[in-house]
Amino acid sequence: MSIEIIKNNREMILKGEIGALLHDIGKCHPDFVGKNSIENTPKDFNHTDIGGFLSDDLINIIKNEKFKLRINGQETDVYKIITEHHKGSGDIINLIKSCDRLDSADDKGIVRKKQSRENTVISSPFGYPKEKIDLQCLEKRFDDLQNTLICFF
Repeated sequence: MSIEIIKNNREMILKGEIGALLHDIGKCHPDFVGKNSIENTPKDFNHTDIGGFLSDDLINIIKNEKFKLRINGQETDVYKIITEHHKGSGDIINLIKSCDRLDSADDKGIVRKKQSRENTVISSPFGYPKEKIDLQCLEKRFDDLQNTLICFF
């Protein structure tokens, strides 16, 4: 019986998975590094305000009807999962919020001090420096990610 429920809802599950994977896409943007650096630049960057940094083409795609999902009688969409996962409500958004808190804690580990925007280093789970973040490379990778998603969807 349980496998039938999954089979019958595979499209909604896939849409939810896409939303879950993309909910923190803004953290891939170089301005997220800057906002969380000692310099706090730019001050107004918000990783959920995707209209400020994602291409209009990608935003239009994720706002499309095909990215709406209904679970337990509640409807949402991938756009709302990304933009409301800190402040929205409903079963789906609340589930994403709960997972996001755990994921965020895992990502950060214990932050002892903020780093400079130009010298931000990714550390190992044990706190040892692993590699420096090249912001120009990060910007290029972010643009490539957007283009890949646009082509994929």
